[in-house]
Amino acid sequence: MRFILYCKNDPVDLGIQDHQGNWDIDKLLEHIRRCPECSRFLDLLGTEGLNILVEAYNTEKGGQVNNRP
Repeated sequence: MRFILYCKNDPVDLGIQDHQGNWDIDKLLEHIRRCPECSRFLDLLGTEGLNILVEAYNTEKGGQVNNRP
């Protein structure tokens, strides 16, 4: 699963994505909550929609977040 940030910042530079292309969902969520431009994700999806996105991401990654079950 890939995301495109509204703010156009490089997710690797922000520590959200590693050099192998893996995304850290916790860091992505933190960025969405802090970045005025990317907070549109929350405005568009709402809390429930964002939770569904996180669940889908976790399912794709085998149910793990940051190498934890």
